[in-house]
Amino acid sequence: MNQITSPVDYAMAQITKAPSGFVDNTLITMTYDWTTRKITATSSSGIIEIIENRQLYSYTNAQFAAIMPAHDAGVSNTCYFLIFQNGVLSWSETPWIFSQVQVAIVCWNPTVSATKVYKGFMLKEDHGLMDWESHEEAHLGLGTLLISGGEIADYTLNSTTEANQAFSVAATVIKDEDIDHSLATLPADGSDYVIMYRNGTGANNFTWVDTGNTIPYIKVGGTLAYNQKTAGGDDGTYQMTALNSNTQRVNYYLLACPNGNTGRFRYFLIPGQTLYTTLSAAQAENFALLKLGDLKTKLVETYPCVQITMKRDGASTSVIEAVANIRGTRNSIVTGGAITGLHSSLSGRSDLGQHPLAAIEAISADKVIVSKSDGAGGFNIGETTTTTTEINKLNSSAGNAFKLVGFDSAGDTRVDGDDAHILALGSTAKRPGGADYPAITPLNGMIRYNTDLQIHESYRGTSPTGVWACIGSRYSNTTLDPTGDGTLIIDPSLFPAGITCSGYEIKIKIVVTATSASEVLKIYSVNDNGTWKASVISVCGTDTGADVKIDSATGALYVDGVTGTAKVRVDGFTY
Repeated sequence: MNQITSPVDYAMAQITKAPSGFVDNTLITMTYDWTTRKITATSSSGIIEIIENRQLYSYTNAQFAAIMPAHDAGVSNTCYFLIFQNGVLSWSETPWIFSQVQVAIVCWNPTVSATKVYKGFMLKEDHGLMDWESHEEAHLGLGTLLISGGEIADYTLNSTTEANQAFSVAATVIKDEDIDHSLATLPADGSDYVIMYRNGTGANNFTWVDTGNTIPYIKVGGTLAYNQKTAGGDDGTYQMTALNSNTQRVNYYLLACPNGNTGRFRYFLIPGQTLYTTLSAAQAENFALLKLGDLKTKLVETYPCVQITMKRDGASTSVIEAVANIRGTRNSIVTGGAITGLHSSLSGRSDLGQHPLAAIEAISADKVIVSKSDGAGGFNIGETTTTTTEINKLNSSAGNAFKLVGFDSAGDTRVDGDDAHILALGSTAKRPGGADYPAITPLNGMIRYNTDLQIHESYRGTSPTGVWACIGSRYSNTTLDPTGDGTLIIDPSLFPAGITCSGYEIKIKIVVTATSASEVLKIYSVNDNGTWKASVISVCGTDTGADVKIDSATGALYVDGVTGTAKVRVDGFTY
């Protein structure tokens, strides 16, 4: 071993926690032997170089093997962390800090059985040179990324034949910060599936099956089983329990693990802890909400890829009812803490398209894009509030349309509420195609409220020949509103094409029933600003003799500019 040291550099490194790690971790391969409880690390260059506290340590493969210790042969479930510090490799059950050189993690369970042969398995952690703050930020903020793969294939949905339930896993690449893990394909040839679950009482109660399991789930008494909590709180007592009804479903989750390219534990499954009676409820389950106890530490840097929904089909048969990819873009499990990235925390994600909608619980970001390619299911945005201010907004980017589409049983689009909805409102200039927005083409069916004219208006026709027309009456104080003063104003400019008879002539039939001798009907000819306008008013009413009949008890009728003979009948006298 060649060591380059400097007392000054060493002191500065202690203060600054300078970059540490393997000089070139892309050259390093690792394997783990649970029988000797040792890691074997080799470099393709023949030299393993590590910088720690501003010191360079250089080893041949043989020299590095010589300083490699075996971890304890623990009698209980635990997790061992392999650390390089001050030129010494050592194992600890206490998670490392980010200024230390991390090498590997071993998950250990000393119990063996016919279906559990392996006592432990490794997670490769040979990070390259990073300063400790950047490493910690990347670990907590990014975690493990999926680069490619992670899909399953070669299974048959709703088949009770076990051979049709054995699936293959595509070659997968996951990236743990600066470490690329290339995991070989898992063939659908009856290879042993590794299934990990909680068993017993307490947070540290985990085990697995690793041998002889040629189907991707566990049976109890010949029947599909789930990981049932039988007593206590989150860290109470757990066991595998058979489903007892053909309406019951349980999810199994496939995870990718940095166990080495061909390691047996490179993929494993975790059974769900809840039963569901409908497929939709099962698919809505959030993997991050499983109570995994200390497995949260053991599964650090693993990656959840697929949700497999199993359904009991009989006492000895079951089917794969549905498969859903839950592959997002990032995952992080905080050592000693909660799972923060298995869908329960999605901050910083640039693409949520592969997440199930039920997994998205709280997102703080400038924008969120959620899509579902198969068109099934629904989408809700909401919050609980006691204030009366705006609580939810759905915005589209400038120049783009926003569509709110949902259908009731009759196929109608519904926007529910029992008070009122506010339409888009603005001046005449702000109409689509108006002075302020000339580049926006108005479309047939658009509706808005015009703040200049104080009307609701709709666009009818096709631009540029279409018109904005009043919806209903222009003013509230009209005969259409019993609380008004009885004035009805009709503006031809607001009428759509085809309403006028000829030119500006408008024909109206008004029937008035009066109970007093006061005036009951007035017709004025005025323009919009209230001044008189030179126009013609034709008042037509006929009796049985087809005469024009205008009745007045005391007034006079004046007819100006009449040519020819004109008869006017007023109060029974003809003039």
